[in-house]
Order: sequence, then structure tokens, then C-alpha cells
Amino acid sequence: MALLQASQLRRSIAIAIGVGIVLGISTAIALRFNVPDLTWQESINATIVLLLGGYGDVFEGLQREIPIPNWVLALCLMTTLMSLVFVLGVVGLLADEVVSTRFQFFQQRARVPKRDHIVVFGLGRIGRQIIQLLQILKQPLLIISENPEQAALFPQLPMLTGTYTEMMTQANVAQAKSALMVTDDQLLNLELALMAQEQAPGRPLPLVVRTQDRHFSESLAQLLPGAQGLCAYALSAEAFAGAALGEHILGLCRLHDRTVMLVEYTVEANDTLHHKLIAQVAYGYGLVPILHQRAHVKHWLPVDDERLLIGDRLIVLATTNGLKRVERGQLPPVPRWRLSMLKPLSPSCLI
Repeated sequence: MALLQASQLRRSIAIAIGVGIVLGISTAIALRFNVPDLTWQESINATIVLLLGGYGDVFEGLQREIPIPNWVLALCLMTTLMSLVFVLGVVGLLADEVVSTRFQFFQQRARVPKRDHIVVFGLGRIGRQIIQLLQILKQPLLIISENPEQAALFPQLPMLTGTYTEMMTQANVAQAKSALMVTDDQLLNLELALMAQEQAPGRPLPLVVRTQDRHFSESLAQLLPGAQGLCAYALSAEAFAGAALGEHILGLCRLHDRTVMLVEYTVEANDTLHHKLIAQVAYGYGLVPILHQRAHVKHWLPVDDERLLIGDRLIVLATTNGLKRVERGQLPPVPRWRLSMLKPLSPSCLI
């Protein structure tokens, strides 16, 4: 919210300056070529007075026998009115920012956790989404950011602002549950991961490092065996590939070096899922059924002998290979077993 207000304030000021420059240039040119014997210096001075709200001062002082065209007067009046509107608007936004800053100063932020917390480095777009998800999971958090303006994004959470390297010692990383390096610079994330590992030499510290490409993630695994490098572009690429197959991707996560997607199916007549058992979906296609819905009846973790019909809704966990098998309808051949009975151990077992 604070970043939104700051960007809105800067955008409003930029618009006000741009509109003022355009109106000022237009008004100065109109006055110069439509008011007789008016020099460029006089027209520019009159325009500045108009921009400051002095419409009456300008035209009271212009004692001219030749009347000024009405459209020039209208342009000058519009210049004055627009300048007043933008000046009042910017002043109001500045006053609101000052007052809100004063109130935020008196708000007490939570203390820095001592142990078993998750440290998040970086408050970009991905960092904010991660924090929101961890809040839903009720995990203790500590946020570290270099931008002081981001302090108001999560006022209820403990937060340290300053350079990442200086805040590392104050974050109690050695006793943390894990550390997430999710800044926009992958080299900085690597540096922070190395520093965090040095802070906890006596125990394995789970580290999650945001990278920009898959090759960097593979190199990171060799440099920091205990760290997990996640490339947002690679994860989203698999989601796009799944969506390209016509599936509805509800979400995804990374589990044991594989991308697992939450996929929603609606069974149709020519679908490869039509008339299949839940057991075939699970053990044939390699999906994990989570929810089966028929009409308004929902079944969580459905039983294996349930058969899918047209219009059924099915939510599963799937990998990219599982989606491919569903798309192609590739079920493994049904195994056939032949049992041979040997000599029974007990005579009572004879048939």
C-alpha cells in the first residue's frame, strides 16, 4: 500500500508538471502571436503568472485597444484552472503522505524472532507473494529489505531495513528455520546464501535461492549442496506448457526437484479420462486425485473404484509427464500373472 501511494504521488506530480509545461508553452505562444506589441518576455511572464493562479492580475494589466480573442482568454483561463487543480491535488497527496508517515512512526513493529523463523531477503513482487503465502500457513517470519519505503507493506511483521550484508547478523540466521533469497539479482542471492551458510556452520540451514535461469540453478546445486535454486521462469514455463495442453492449472510447487502442478479436469465425451476408474487415473496416468465432484457432491481423496463420467470435475496433482500421458491416453498394459501352487506346508491346506 505504501509503495502504491508513493508511486501514485510521483505519477501525479509528473502529470502535473507535464500538463503545466504543455499549457504554459501553448499559452505563451497564443499570447505572443495574438496580443499586439507583446514581446516574448512579456508573454512568458504572463504565462508564469497564469500558472500560479493570477488570471485577474494578467488581464487587468493588459490595457489594449485591440481586444484579445475569446479563444485566447479561454485558453488562459483553462491554464489557470488546471494549474490550481493539480497544485491542490499534489499538496493534498503530500499532506496525506506526511500525516500517514507520522502515524506509522508511532506504530510498534514486532520484535525480531530469536529462533525457528523464516528469513526472507527481498520484497519484490515474488517476495511479497511468498510472504502472503507463509502468513496463511502461520509461519514466523522476518523480512529484510533495502528499501525503507517498503516498511509499511507488512506492518504486523518484524522487518529490518538496510543493506542485506549488515542486516544478516541481526536476523539470527544461525537459529532460523530457513532462509529465502528472493531479490531480483541472482548473484546477490548467491552471495547472501553463502553468507547465511557461514552464519550457521554447525547445522544444515535450508536455503532457497531465486535464480534467473536453469543453468545457474544447476551450478548452484554444485556450489551449495544444501540449497535449492528455483528459477521462476522455468517453473512458469512448465505451467504454460500444461496450459497449452488445454488443462486448467490452479497452482504449482516444487517438490523433490520436480514441478508438481495442481490441475483441474472437466470430463468430456471424447476425453481420455472418460469412463476411466480413479485407480486407472492414479496408477495408470500417474496422477494423484485430490477431489472428485459429480453435480454438487464432492469427494475428497476419492476411492479407486469410482468411475469418471461426462461432466465430472477432477482435481489432481500431476507432473509434466503425467499431463502428457493423459493427453495421449497412454495407459500401461494390464499385467497378467500366472500363479503356480507348490506343495503346501500343512496337509489341512489341501483342497
